[in-house]
Amino acid sequence: NPVSFIKNEVKPDVGLQHDLMFYKQGRDSLTLEDADASKTFSDMSFQNITLKAGLGYRFSDRVNVTGDFRQIIAGRNFGDFHYGASANLLYNNTVGRLVLSGYFQNQSPEYNFESMNYTYHKWLNEDLSKIRTTNLSAAYENPRFKFSAKAEYYLINNYTYYKEVDNPDHDSRLFRLIEVAQHSAPINLLRFTLGKSFTFFERWHFDNYLVYQQSDFRNVLLTPEWYTWHSFYYNTTLVKVINLNIGFDVRFNTPYVAPSYAINVGQFYLPYYGGTDVNGNEVKPVEFSTYPIVDAWLTATLKRTNFFLRYDYANKGLFSKGYYTVRRYPMLPPGVRFGVSWKFYD
Repeated sequence: NPVSFIKNEVKPDVGLQHDLMFYKQGRDSLTLEDADASKTFSDMSFQNITLKAGLGYRFSDRVNVTGDFRQIIAGRNFGDFHYGASANLLYNNTVGRLVLSGYFQNQSPEYNFESMNYTYHKWLNEDLSKIRTTNLSAAYENPRFKFSAKAEYYLINNYTYYKEVDNPDHDSRLFRLIEVAQHSAPINLLRFTLGKSFTFFERWHFDNYLVYQQSDFRNVLLTPEWYTWHSFYYNTTLVKVINLNIGFDVRFNTPYVAPSYAINVGQFYLPYYGGTDVNGNEVKPVEFSTYPIVDAWLTATLKRTNFFLRYDYANKGLFSKGYYTVRRYPMLPPGVRFGVSWKFYD
């Protein structure tokens, strides 16, 4: 229970977590000769014991500080940890709130990075380094004016990812063959986020979300420089009992080098660029043109019943006949989605 003295409050939390994992990875044999050898590639079990602790210190209703500590003290991922802290500073409802936070994390790469034995993709990496991530952020929130702003900084060491194997001669046998890579240099990522909502004549609403991000290795960390989301809708009450919202959303991002996708391992990867193809043309990174995407929607709520209707990609043909976010995989054409939820309780 919290320990209170004067106007302050201290709240400690301590815990121990034990994880026991059973893992199998394999593939069906292609020939009878290798039936015994390749039926099961990985059959293992492992465990982790994690020490968890938290500390909250509240000076008053306006100022509080929290800390989060997680450390794997025994097991396969010994040495992994996450240390985080945040400070919440509220001046008043008019001026708004300032939230300062950060964390330092040391994490083992996922097991799929270490071992894979599928029909078209195979690797075994036993010397991968742990991924170290440092994050610092500052956020400002003002509910009264429906405004928010946030600045974030990431420093990533040993960034681990999938990429197409080097293929300077563009051998067709190596197309879409991927491998695991770790980036040797630290990656810096800076991101700024703005959010603002407007209300007109009490019932018209216009919500906006804008993000700018920049990295010093955009050829490795494939992210658009800008992306935005906007929602314009009308809210009203029908026959005094049905809450109705009707409007449309618009999303947009600037062009960026699109990743490719490996179906059988379910992972995105960096395509190989460089050299010349069989026709002597230079192979350059592919950037797809981007256009605003509009989705029209309607929601209705009657007591504990909610109805949802949405028409995706309503503006097809206005700017383009289609669009991509991943190489070789066009996004879905216009379509209708709907849903109903009904909560049963006294």
